[in-house]
Amino acid sequence: MSLYMLSGILSAIISGSLALVVLARRPPGRLGPCIFFVLVAVALWSIGETLTEHVEADSRTHWIYVQILYTGVLMLTPAW
Repeated sequence: MSLYMLSGILSAIISGSLALVVLARRPPGRLGPCIFFVLVAVALWSIGETLTEHVEADSRTHWIYVQILYTGVLMLTPAW
């Protein structure tokens, strides 16, 4: 496992755990749902980026990883 793969996994774990913290202790106002969805999108993007770049797989599995990556990327803009 390379250092780059470790940083992607760590980013996904931190973003996912922060999303759970925001879900459990929702901030007052309209910012709470936005923060949650942004953190979920960042976690998806980190998982997809790590799997796409660092895991060797057949073409079908690679495209599943790309779909995870772009789900996170495309979910980020409306959530913001």
